[in-house]
Amino acid sequence: MPATPLTSEVSRTRPPSAPSRLVLLALALLIGPGLLPAEAQGSAPAERSVSSDPSAEAVPAAPLSPATLDEVEGPVLPLTLDQAVELALARNLLLEIQRYDLAQSLNLVQQAKGDFDLNLSGRLSFEDETTPSGSQLDGADVLDEETQLFTFQAQQLNPWGGVATLTWFNQRLESNNSFLDLNPRYDAGADVTYTQPLLRGLGPASARRGVLLAKKDSQVSALTFELQLTDTIENVERAYWNLVAAREQLAVSEQGMATAGQLLERNQKRVDAGTLAPFELVQSEAGLARRRGDVIRDQANLGDAEDALRRLLNLEEGLLWETPIQPRTQAEVEALEVDLGEALETAYQARPEMRSQRAVVERLEIDARFFRNQRRPGLDLQVGYGADGLDGRQMVGTPPVLVDRGLSEAVEQILDLDFTGWNAALIFSFPLQNRMAKASAANADLAVDQARLELEDLRQQVATEVRSAVRQLDSAARQVEAARAARDAQEKSLEAERKRFDNGLSTSFQVLQIQEDLTEAQSAEVRAITFYRNQLAQLYRATGQLIEQSGVRIVGEASP
Repeated sequence: MPATPLTSEVSRTRPPSAPSRLVLLALALLIGPGLLPAEAQGSAPAERSVSSDPSAEAVPAAPLSPATLDEVEGPVLPLTLDQAVELALARNLLLEIQRYDLAQSLNLVQQAKGDFDLNLSGRLSFEDETTPSGSQLDGADVLDEETQLFTFQAQQLNPWGGVATLTWFNQRLESNNSFLDLNPRYDAGADVTYTQPLLRGLGPASARRGVLLAKKDSQVSALTFELQLTDTIENVERAYWNLVAAREQLAVSEQGMATAGQLLERNQKRVDAGTLAPFELVQSEAGLARRRGDVIRDQANLGDAEDALRRLLNLEEGLLWETPIQPRTQAEVEALEVDLGEALETAYQARPEMRSQRAVVERLEIDARFFRNQRRPGLDLQVGYGADGLDGRQMVGTPPVLVDRGLSEAVEQILDLDFTGWNAALIFSFPLQNRMAKASAANADLAVDQARLELEDLRQQVATEVRSAVRQLDSAARQVEAARAARDAQEKSLEAERKRFDNGLSTSFQVLQIQEDLTEAQSAEVRAITFYRNQLAQLYRATGQLIEQSGVRIVGEASP
């Protein structure tokens, strides 16, 4: 992973050096266990893993960590951002769905490797046949023959496209043919043949095409998983900070309502004492009513924000959907110095979309090499070598003596190479017009050129996103500073106006107006801080560092 181009002047809210609070995500090639079973039985491990294998049919969703479950029984559910990310990675349904695609792609790699499996085959047959004689040379009036035949073959494809074949056969023939010297007769033979393409089909580009394509598809699937993981983390962070903003906004509105209530109460006392005109109460009552409406609106917004986060965490219906969520992570603002050049280079190398598109280009290049090879003439070298054996029961010598020898003697002849033979051949083939191969090669080359243009377009898109993210983060930091200055100024202005009102130099309307300005300034500060946190996540997303910055480590990725 390239070095981060972001330098922080303050400590991070969630340092990536604390993986014990986060998830260890496994895109493992080996089959792993279900989703976080250890969490349901005891304390959370230092590193939690999510297997890339969907395995059993009924794998339950991972429960909340025990520490969190202990706190659910209270009036609220305390939840840090780290815990929210952890739960989402363990329980998010979209991630779970993508795990199946990844597992299937890994199985397809093994399926493609099956082309290089050693293929064994055998055949055992029995035959008993009687045929009428048509000639004295048949050796009997009615020819009666019994045949037992066994054949065995082993075949292996090698990475250079050659095929090696080993064939073994042995046969027993028993007949009433009087002309047979050996009866029963035992035949045996072993042949080794090797066929190697010399032009079309030569080399790994052709022989291993299926495996290479399957590996690239698996790599793309793993990067799609990583992209879905990035989306999940970004969505959870955005939902979390929106929840923080909704709670802060509700607190601002409640504070405004409390302040408006206090002003109404003070004005009521002054009216009762005769030091304030009664019409001032109308303004105070109207201001309190407006604040009460703001509180009702913000309570609804808070409920929507909580539901959005619950949906991303895939919480069970029931208690967890009714218990208010209490965010524990403060929306701090980090001072960051961003080197745009380093950020762009990091994004080009780390973004899952860029790596996936490069894998697509490499996949198409594999196809292009294959189809260019298919334009060549077919020229195969075929060589073979074999040994044979023959023996059986016969009458030998004078006077004749019956000698009964069987299959073992025939096999011994093969092992001793008593009777051998070899062959060699060149096999040529070539369609004169060869239009199919030429058109396929041309289309494959066009597909590679198109994918490279798409990669360049994606590179420009990534550059645009990174530049925008850097610009927006700087703007967000400035907005926070401006919002804080405005809020401080409004607090001082309200305090001064209250003193003027107490001295009879102002009215309730003016006090309420400044109170409303303060509420808006406080709301603007909340929005600015939330916008900053979201833009920080967007910057890490744009540079391909969101997973790393969230403390999540990906291991066991599909090999290219």
